[in-house]
Amino acid sequence: IWEVDKEKANEIRLSHWGKKVYARRKQTIERSFADAKQHHGHRYARFRGRAQVQMQCLLAATAQNIKKIAIKLFLLRFFRLFFNLFNKIQIKNPIYGLNKKINPELYRGLSSI
Repeated sequence: IWEVDKEKANEIRLSHWGKKVYARRKQTIERSFADAKQHHGHRYARFRGRAQVQMQCLLAATAQNIKKIAIKLFLLRFFRLFFNLFNKIQIKNPIYGLNKKINPELYRGLSSI
């Protein structure tokens, strides 16, 4: 019944694009599951019953999301500090021979988070 669909899926998977997507999947999605298994108790269910196991999985996903947010906030603050220091440096424009500061409007999106 599903033979045509399986052949189409295999054709996509074995294409050049499919191989690139699969390589990226190993680095992102599979890494997330490995992290949950290793650090957030997904090896074994601590409770019995669907509701309790679902609660455990949601708490682990919440912990992973909080870690991602913390890393992004740290990087944002680091880059904001870097750009502020960089903006104070006078740069000589090789085309016009003028001393100009870097336009702070270019980095306005960094302060929105």
